[in-house]
Amino acid sequence: MSILPALKQLKTTLLEDADLTAFCHANFGKKLTIKRSFRDREEIGMDECPIILITRPSVERESGLNRRSRGIHSARLYFGFYQPDTSGDSREAGTDTAVEFEELIEAALSADTTLNGTVSAIIPGSSVNDEGTLHPIYFGVMDVALQKRL
Repeated sequence: MSILPALKQLKTTLLEDADLTAFCHANFGKKLTIKRSFRDREEIGMDECPIILITRPSVERESGLNRRSRGIHSARLYFGFYQPDTSGDSREAGTDTAVEFEELIEAALSADTTLNGTVSAIIPGSSVNDEGTLHPIYFGVMDVALQKRL
């Protein structure tokens, strides 16, 4: 069984999450863009933000008899948004928005830990952010483990 249905379902899960959708409309006045991609961050247009890019950078195969059937697939979610200056303390507002965006992504992933039955488990992992170095553009990245079904 291919991991491809799980990657497609990962995109669908994030797109269809009501809280994430409401957050994007409330904070950015538009819907979330989600792409499965290998694109570098520098190639993202501000008109695409808010955005989540889904990549699959690595696979850890399980040893043993069923090693071709099982394994942990790493997905990486690059998420970002553009928040222009609208008040005197926009950096603090950007920080708050970044934290909330990340938490909503994790909550969406945790709501269905099998991605509609396409994986045995999805496990959100570590995340990092750019600490606002490109203010008013903010980005973070979250690693996600996908345990492939037999």
